[in-house]
Amino acid sequence: MVVPGFEVSAPSQEVVPRRGSYDPAKEWRLAAKYGTVSNVPAEQQKLNDELCLMAQIETTHALANLEEICRVPGVDIFIGPSDLAASLGVPGQTGHTRVQESGELVIRTAKQHGKLVAVGSMPSDFKFWVKAGVDVLFCTNDTSCLRIGAQVVLQQAREAVAQPGK
Repeated sequence: MVVPGFEVSAPSQEVVPRRGSYDPAKEWRLAAKYGTVSNVPAEQQKLNDELCLMAQIETTHALANLEEICRVPGVDIFIGPSDLAASLGVPGQTGHTRVQESGELVIRTAKQHGKLVAVGSMPSDFKFWVKAGVDVLFCTNDTSCLRIGAQVVLQQAREAVAQPGK
């Protein structure tokens, strides 16, 4: 679970206990799995064990509060380079020195606090983020996959229409 716009830790004190675990005494419900879960307590424990809650670092304000954010227990870190680039005054330039230096700072700080670090990246920046030490590299997203897939199918359709006899 990624929490976008995470800029200070005060709200995170509520985010972690309220959204970062499944507690039957609180507001979480498992009705979506009604009839499919035979052992609800075991399922809740499994969900708690497998859940990864990440604060998305994507603004200069979040960078300024990075130490504080990294001290929040139970929250790992997700770097959003596109929004971070815009916040740093270099929109669309995810490979810009400012973005890379900020990313390295985030990774270094997060690692000092024992945090897992993930990043959503463009292919042109993959090598930088891997070398910088991220733990998880999100190399695409749903809209990119849909767009690329649609482009491939459209090209195949155009070729078929252009050469109807073959």
